[in-house]
Amino acid sequence: MATHQALSGVTDEAFLQRMVRTHAERYGESFWDFFTTHVAPRLPPRPAIVDLGCGPGLFVQALSERYPQATLYGYDVTPAMIAYGQHLSYTGARPALAVHNGMITNDKFCCIRWGTLPLSWWRRPLRLRS
Repeated sequence: MATHQALSGVTDEAFLQRMVRTHAERYGESFWDFFTTHVAPRLPPRPAIVDLGCGPGLFVQALSERYPQATLYGYDVTPAMIAYGQHLSYTGARPALAVHNGMITNDKFCCIRWGTLPLSWWRRPLRLRS
C-alpha cells in the first residue's frame, strides 16, 4: 500500500514530525466549533469512533478529552505513527491504536468513521453508514 511518505519521498519520522507540528492548524477552533455544532449532537451517550489514518493519534487524543465516555479506535499504516500515539497521555478513554492496512469489516459498532486516509488506498472500499 502506498503511503504519503512513499509518494512524497520523505521518511516516516519526517512525516510524523510534520503531522505533529501542523495538528493545530488542521484541528483548530473552527474545526471543533463545527464538530460541536454538527457532529456532537448526533452522537449517542457512549459513542464508538474509528479514526482511519489516525497518524500520530492527536485527533483521538482530543476526542478522548472531549468525549471521555467514548470508545476510540485509531488505525494507521505507519508503525511510527501508532508508536507515537501509544505514548501520548489521555485524560479520557485510552484509544485502541493499531497498525492496519486491511479492511475494517464490522461497520455496525461505530458511530463515526473519521478518515484522512484515501479510500482508494484500501483493498476494498469501505461501506459507510448513512
